[in-house]
Amino acid sequence: MSKPIILYDLARPGATSDSEQSWSGNTLRYARTSLSFTHRTDNKPPSHRTRFALNIKGIPFCTEWVKFADVESKIKSLGLEPSHDGLLAYTVPTIVDPSTQRVITDSFAITKYLDETYPDTPTLIPAGTGALQSAFVDKVVRSIVLAAFASLVGPVYEAGCFDEADRAHYRKTREAWFGGKPLEDIIKMGDEGMESGCKAYSDGLSEMAKYAEQAGGEGVFLSGQGPWFADTAVAAALTFTLKACGREHPFSKAILEHEWANKLLAAFDKWA
Repeated sequence: MSKPIILYDLARPGATSDSEQSWSGNTLRYARTSLSFTHRTDNKPPSHRTRFALNIKGIPFCTEWVKFADVESKIKSLGLEPSHDGLLAYTVPTIVDPSTQRVITDSFAITKYLDETYPDTPTLIPAGTGALQSAFVDKVVRSIVLAAFASLVGPVYEAGCFDEADRAHYRKTREAWFGGKPLEDIIKMGDEGMESGCKAYSDGLSEMAKYAEQAGGEGVFLSGQGPWFADTAVAAALTFTLKACGREHPFSKAILEHEWANKLLAAFDKWA
């Protein structure tokens, strides 16, 4: 590889290093219908999944940080077509690989590309596991995301916006996701549902812990041996929550007080 891969990732105000800067879990996309959230087939998983994948594989990369309001113009400038309809037609993670001149968006597609293009690195989506891993992320990992979804809107708004353009963009997209509900009402809804949300979050972690235990090994990874793409999805969701909310937030405490979640985060620390 003559030049490092370029990873386009969501910037975080006040960060002093790439590891501290990376946090972007807010690109998980859901549409609100009736009184519940339904998962969209065009969801864009967190950029931290791709950062983990690149570090696990030991593939050199550099990061270009992008603000909320600038994501569409930046990704569009790379020549990509919209990945789906809606407010966020262009999202991160997106990579540019100078060695092949490929531009790819979506963490699952990026991981498949890295597996195929750099076969001498650890494989994160082994043959025959793609559908299974995708289903696990869509069904099981989604459960903890939905449990925290409304409660994280406020912390991300406070911690993730650089300027008025960011704040306006964030407000517009989140209010649309919640059926036109004002941002302040979404934040209030998240606060009121904090206790039940934290319980659902903790229950979701325990469900994932059972899968990891059944896989064998040390009971940390879903393969039983080493990380898969699905493991990066879980670790990314936990990392995002901790960085967005701070360690004293109820959802962060639900993570930090969970034995398996701590083991997984400790295992991923060297790839952060």
